[in-house]
Amino acid sequence: MAFALPPSADEAAHARAAAMVADAAGDRFDDIELASRLMVVGDQMIPGAERWLGGTPAELAAAGSTAVLLGTPQEMADSLARLRDNTGVSYIAVDAAAMEELAPVVERLAQN
Repeated sequence: MAFALPPSADEAAHARAAAMVADAAGDRFDDIELASRLMVVGDQMIPGAERWLGGTPAELAAAGSTAVLLGTPQEMADSLARLRDNTGVSYIAVDAAAMEELAPVVERLAQN
């Protein structure tokens, strides 16, 4: 089963989607890795993302979008850890342009 949530999806939408996957997978759920795509990491935005976002990164972040990761590296790490803990999302995809911005966030997550 594969489906995508819109960039405006918040943590609650991810949790509902994870519950649907868990229900469909049954005993196989522990073998499934849930993923999410970050469209904005700090100052880096996926090229062309403006047309998909449906708002500015700041507006989406204020609304709780999980596709937008803003703040200090520690705040971003805390957001990703919370997403993992509350929804089971453990795989994050980013555009190559955001990798440098995400590196200190990954370092913090690896320490926990």
